[in-house]
Amino acid sequence: MHSPTPGRFSGRSAALTLALLALAACSPDSPVSPARLRPAGSPLAAIGDSHCSNGTLEFICAIDIAATAGSEFSGEVGTEQLSGCANVVAGDYQIEWGDGSTPSSASSIDCTQSGDNPAAVTIFGSHTYAAAGSYTFTLRNGLGMATATATVSGGGDTVAGADVALGISGPSSAKRGTQVSYLITVSNAGPSSAHNVIMAVPVPSGTSFVGVATSQGTCAVTKGGSITCSLGDLPSGGSAGSTVSVKVTAKVGSAVAYLASANSTTDGVAPATPDPDTSNNWASLTTTVTK
Repeated sequence: MHSPTPGRFSGRSAALTLALLALAACSPDSPVSPARLRPAGSPLAAIGDSHCSNGTLEFICAIDIAATAGSEFSGEVGTEQLSGCANVVAGDYQIEWGDGSTPSSASSIDCTQSGDNPAAVTIFGSHTYAAAGSYTFTLRNGLGMATATATVSGGGDTVAGADVALGISGPSSAKRGTQVSYLITVSNAGPSSAHNVIMAVPVPSGTSFVGVATSQGTCAVTKGGSITCSLGDLPSGGSAGSTVSVKVTAKVGSAVAYLASANSTTDGVAPATPDPDTSNNWASLTTTVTK
């Protein structure tokens, strides 16, 4: 009898293949694992997190994987036993990822063989799942197929967030008729950049507007007496300061109240960035009018 040519059993004649399989299955000294040589129609075998095909000639197993939505998975997807490593290439294996995407070939393989033992092929694949969920993927070769589960967590669905906060500093008291300035600081504690941040502060009753300056963006005063500063995008860890100057006109003994707010807003470029804590998006300060 001639020695079989190393490679897949599909390359042998049908008679020689069946004879070799029968001999291997019956021989206690056979190097072929009984888990790979089981009668056709026997129950699906599972070894750890792997799931193997159950045809007599099918020795391929798919392995459960874990991935993150929006990020590329790259790793082992299955194994196979062959008679040898000759002429075995990654293109022999096709992976149907179970999410409706186009099947892809294995990204790489690793084939090793020791002595007369069967060759062990480790199959690797790469794929990016768009959404979280549980997917059944299929690993195929020329002989058969095996399926396993891809558990995809929701990393790709994570919503960005930016904690915008505002603070005001200025005098607690001021003489009537004098000019005073208030510093309004808008900061972003992240983790994401805050898109199109708008700071607004009404010109307080009992004062007249003098001027405004900002370290970032532009400011304007509306006819209704409200100061609006468009600060643009504020990166995580960033801040912008706006100085508002007014003349105190209120009566002596009265109090002038300042109330400012800041938020990420929607524009024609992108939507507002979600804010996980809106309780710090506004601040107030009161100045008592003295002689």
